[in-house]
Amino acid sequence: MITDNPVFPNMSVVDNIKLAASPRYYRDPEEAVKEALSYFTDLAKLANLKASALSGGQRKMLAMAMAMVARPRLLLLDEPSTGLSPVMVLKVISYVRKLKEMGITILLAEQNPSFIELADHVMVLEMGRVKLYGAADEIGKLEEVRRTFFQVT
Repeated sequence: MITDNPVFPNMSVVDNIKLAASPRYYRDPEEAVKEALSYFTDLAKLANLKASALSGGQRKMLAMAMAMVARPRLLLLDEPSTGLSPVMVLKVISYVRKLKEMGITILLAEQNPSFIELADHVMVLEMGRVKLYGAADEIGKLEEVRRTFFQVT
């Protein structure tokens, strides 16, 4: 699960990635670093910085890179767009898409309607109760859902 602070702040970007690398997929942690930095190119220029020196969005990128090289079967993302600029939100969406394309199942809790395009299924909750559940391509088209739950018109 990616939380608000899933990185090791006193370790470099590279060392965080090496630590997360699954030995089932990588014989050498350097392979994991190379792959992660090829996907998360914004991190390449920050590779030797400590994670504590990264912005919030950069730490979220690092957390996703770590998830990628850990190769989990299921990844829980809790509002990955919180506190990010619109440009960084678009990057997070593209990174989540990459993780999905790798075959990682993702359970995503998010209020930003832009993430619906990544989903296979959507569940809309109101006050902890299921208000709507269905295929993302159908739910995302419902004007009432967009207006009521996402304040999008």
